[in-house]
Amino acid sequence: MTNAELLDWLKQEFPFENYVDGNVAPYFTVADVIRKYLEPGDTLYDLGSGPCDKTAIAQAMGVNCTAVDDLADDWHKAGDNIQRIEEFAQKIGVTFSRTFRPLEPEAYDMVMMNDVLEHIHDSPRNLLIELIKGLKAGGYLFISVPNLANIRKRIDLLRGK
Repeated sequence: MTNAELLDWLKQEFPFENYVDGNVAPYFTVADVIRKYLEPGDTLYDLGSGPCDKTAIAQAMGVNCTAVDDLADDWHKAGDNIQRIEEFAQKIGVTFSRTFRPLEPEAYDMVMMNDVLEHIHDSPRNLLIELIKGLKAGGYLFISVPNLANIRKRIDLLRGK
């Protein structure tokens, strides 16, 4: 599937209307990275997956995905959103858990963390070591963080601008 087809599929399947309509670049980035480094049947572990929207892209590309998120954000807890997220993950074939456990050694072809690292208050060293242990030999660690402009916008918002 092309990136546009993947995005159309996600918009159709995702249980939260208009969630995917904003910035589509992260979805295309995930698709491009998966296409470049993984093959259908490979395994991916997504830590901090949120509602599994980006995980779904990899799953739709034939990658066997495991996703973990505590779903502790306020919007996750609103109404029946947690149930909707868990049902979405199950529907698309993603193994989902709300509890992080140490990874089996050399179990995954890729470990992915999108916009998670900046939420870790202490050093991420021990977490990263644990995640790397879960990678197969030659596996990939795929980490993205918000860009500086995004952080600046958030600071301006906090300052009332």
